[in-house]
Amino acid sequence: MTEEQKKHALEIGHRIKALRLEKGFKHADVAVRVGKTPNAVSQWETGRSRPGRDVVEKLADALDTTVAWIWQGDGHRKVARVLSPGIMKAVDMLAEVEPEDEVTVLSFLMTITKRSKKES
Repeated sequence: MTEEQKKHALEIGHRIKALRLEKGFKHADVAVRVGKTPNAVSQWETGRSRPGRDVVEKLADALDTTVAWIWQGDGHRKVARVLSPGIMKAVDMLAEVEPEDEVTVLSFLMTITKRSKKES
């Protein structure tokens, strides 16, 4: 892994560990929920390796958060509990959009929101 990948792996690991501890889970509890070994969970938490995208999706479900929060720490971890799955999927998809395209997506959403308010 490059230095940047190591840093990212460690950041992901810190978020996984924080969520695991918040839930009161042991490594084995998380491992069972995602179909991996307790050792794998430990390696993610210490940044020695990163979970794959498919595993991150399982981790998000097991730890009651979003893929975007685990992968990027984008700050909406707590919101995941109140928003519908469809809205959270949209947020996760927005996290994958190139930064220059975010403005376009957000502008589109504002236009739709304004139109919906007028129709109400």
